[in-house]
Amino acid sequence: MHTNFQQCRQNSSAHHRARTAAVSSRSANKAAITISDPNRPASSASNVNGAHKKTLSVMSSTDRSVTPDFADGKQPAISHGADPANPAQAPVPTTEDVPWEQWSGLDLGGIRIKNLSPAMFSFSHITSLYINHNVLTSLPAAISNLRQLTVLDATANELTSVPPELGMLSRLKELFLFDNHLTTLPAELGTLYKLEMLGVEGNPLEDRFRKILAEEGTTALIHHLRDNCPAGPQPPERQWIEVEPVTTSPSEGHQESFTTLTYNILCDSFAPPSSYNYTPLWALDWNYRKHTILQEIINASADIVGLQEIDAGQYREFFYPQLKTQGYEGCHYARTRARTMSGKEADAVDGCAIFWKSDR
Repeated sequence: MHTNFQQCRQNSSAHHRARTAAVSSRSANKAAITISDPNRPASSASNVNGAHKKTLSVMSSTDRSVTPDFADGKQPAISHGADPANPAQAPVPTTEDVPWEQWSGLDLGGIRIKNLSPAMFSFSHITSLYINHNVLTSLPAAISNLRQLTVLDATANELTSVPPELGMLSRLKELFLFDNHLTTLPAELGTLYKLEMLGVEGNPLEDRFRKILAEEGTTALIHHLRDNCPAGPQPPERQWIEVEPVTTSPSEGHQESFTTLTYNILCDSFAPPSSYNYTPLWALDWNYRKHTILQEIINASADIVGLQEIDAGQYREFFYPQLKTQGYEGCHYARTRARTMSGKEADAVDGCAIFWKSDR
């Protein structure tokens, strides 16, 4: 009992640190562009979203018909020589060139916006988006266009759900959804295999999600969503392209023809969960995959079948006996290192197999 109480205190502290990080990360992101409330008077410094930030003042040009040329990657000279004791005196311009840097973040937090403009999702290069402390009731599916995002903060809105398209933001490392009205999470979030921090405290979430997150952490919850994601629809039947046989002369008589199929089946030892952590475990399970592959081969009914990355054990115990019942003969060639091994070690060595219809 004491251990459980101590664990709860540690988890509570972790959630508090995560919520603090959601705010502090904005002030640390120097590349973020802050969109301030236009109804507020401009000032040299303001407190935006609880973080002290400087605002950018833009000097108007006397000749608006001229477009500045930044093709050389440099910004125009910036004046730094103003004398605070004599503000009426014009500042002395400097000749220092400031390297131009593309902005990579967008901060729309704390300005009580209700909807996100579709035009915003054309900024597909941004890596951080802060839309916290607004009155958003939903996130559009078009957010999936922002494939470079590593940080998304939607804290303190009116969200009752998040779109499954969030699962397409596979680069996300931090997702903050604190203080909304979420009762569940879409299973598609299970594809966020790089996610390190998921902030959902302050939502009436299902107990099973809250328990996994509190006891095992973000990675465990993402894996839970991944492995419990329902299977999608079966792929459509292959549309084969019929190719007319090539003949050099009509007088050559009947031309023999045959069909071939080649398939890299990715043997079990080549598909550990650690290498495919965005894939549900049931889809990686070899027992599931091998029967699916076998059915593909049978449906194709090719005269000659070549398989790569098939280990000796699976060839002997599964594919050869199963395809023999379909009228095939076959042989297997393992990698040369199998010659120095024996037993189970040799069976685990992959290679290539060739099957052919014995009646051809």
